[in-house]
Amino acid sequence: MPFVPIRGLSSLADVGKAAKLARESIAKVPGVGIELEQLSLNKLKWMASGGRDFRTVNDTLISKMDEAFTGALLKVMKGKAPITLPWLAAGEAWRKHLVYRLANSGGDIKMKPLAKSTIERKGSTQIGRDTGALYRDVKGATVRNTR
Repeated sequence: MPFVPIRGLSSLADVGKAAKLARESIAKVPGVGIELEQLSLNKLKWMASGGRDFRTVNDTLISKMDEAFTGALLKVMKGKAPITLPWLAAGEAWRKHLVYRLANSGGDIKMKPLAKSTIERKGSTQIGRDTGALYRDVKGATVRNTR
């Protein structure tokens, strides 16, 4: 019986290379975060304790971070970026999505509604935005690897 070799399997070598680079990236960089003013971090924690956690992880956020990580990993594979870039890209996607949520009263996550007294005081029903300081701080935050 004739044997017919399968074409296109060289791309599997690329997948193997990507997996190796991903393992190296994960081993080299244990995490990523953003640099915020202490007051902004306190506000995020305070809102989370009150049922308004803008940092909630859901499928939408994971998808955005995954897409950013894998896109940056392709650049690493091509030798066009440092091994730490996938983490920074995922962190930047997270930061941008946090900005989106702050601009849209939670956006893709359900938030506890504001009390009537709060709405009257600030003159708005927007959740997470009063003076705009937190929004501006997150929007301009630096994303960095922990190592």
